[in-house]
Amino acid sequence: MKKNSEKGVNVAMVGYYNTLPFLYGLKGNKDFNLILDIPSKCIDYFDQGEADIALVPVATLLNREDFKIVTDYCIGCNGEVKTVCVFSNGPLDATITKIYLDKDSRTSQMLVKLLCYKFWKIDPEFEECNVRNTQPQILKSNEAVLMIGDKVFEMSQPFANKYDLGMEWQKLTGLPFTFAVWIARKNVHQSIIDKLNQSIKLGVLDVEAVLSENQGLTTKIDLAEYFKTYIDYRFDSDKKKALKLFYEHNKISLF
Repeated sequence: MKKNSEKGVNVAMVGYYNTLPFLYGLKGNKDFNLILDIPSKCIDYFDQGEADIALVPVATLLNREDFKIVTDYCIGCNGEVKTVCVFSNGPLDATITKIYLDKDSRTSQMLVKLLCYKFWKIDPEFEECNVRNTQPQILKSNEAVLMIGDKVFEMSQPFANKYDLGMEWQKLTGLPFTFAVWIARKNVHQSIIDKLNQSIKLGVLDVEAVLSENQGLTTKIDLAEYFKTYIDYRFDSDKKKALKLFYEHNKISLF
């Protein structure tokens, strides 16, 4: 966990490349005290009372009402997303009997299961894992692995096949996908939400400034291409429609 020392409203958010535009505006705002962690941990900070606002995977919001979705922004995509992928050395068909699931994202895990059932028409065994510790590059031909975030760029080279979940969802539904949204406790004042929205907007609308600030960052990804081509930060009507459909699909007892 990375947390700054300023006083303010506690905000938990993902510390991946894809949140750099959010971080650009938020980190200089003393109204917010940032906690950076993996996606699956952000809802825990919210639940434990350590954060009043959080950027959380959408899967964590099923069957709960103790929050409100806020801001005009999200982590989403319209087609290929680049950083949420299933990798395998054999074809993703009925010969796949096991899929290892990156423990860092509950939404991506649920999306993989939904795609297996609705789109790929396969019924594999699932096993959650720490991708970095399981050496998935030596997968058998009947196995696959879900990876998310920066790990996709660091560990994907050995695999024969790659299935981008943003693209696979779009093939199934014709819609974009929403991976994470901003939530706040219901008692957080609207003035705070407005400040949050305006701070996030700074980086989303000025990607060149974000790139300039991070030009010394060593990555295996072209950040300019990533921000401008693969990540869509707008929480617009199509993203909301896609989120609603994702929730409707997951009312089916697949898991």
